[in-house]
Amino acid sequence: MNLSYRWNKSTILNWNSGVDISKTNYTFSIIKSKQQDKYYYNSIDLKFPIKKMKIQMGASHSITNYTTNDTLPLLYYSLRTGSPKYRKETDTLNHNIEIYILGKLNIGQKLIGSIGLRKNIPLAHQKSYLSYQSSLRYNINDKNSLLFWCGAL
Repeated sequence: MNLSYRWNKSTILNWNSGVDISKTNYTFSIIKSKQQDKYYYNSIDLKFPIKKMKIQMGASHSITNYTTNDTLPLLYYSLRTGSPKYRKETDTLNHNIEIYILGKLNIGQKLIGSIGLRKNIPLAHQKSYLSYQSSLRYNINDKNSLLFWCGAL
């Protein structure tokens, strides 16, 4: 679900929310795999101009949970019925809160530059991090462009 509120011609407040839940089953010979994925997402952001630059700042919150339940051959090449096998169960959970700011600047008609920062708010045993990125896009024509990007986590 997405909701937007426009204060004026160039200032917009957005709220985005989503849920993705899926189950998959896979069987091949003695291999059996069941997976359940759950993904919940919320974000709020504000877009506004400062002189010629467009700014977007906000916060995001996501919860991701992957659960797998597998039966696998003990010897990867041995797939006959009755071959030795083992069970492997995995449950991975990630709970993430981040704040961010992005700036975008049109440099002439065909060149667009951007820069961004993203900072997490550590939860449980997460490490603190700050990631950054910048890009430069050259629009060759209406259908083609070149993108130069760099960044780090």
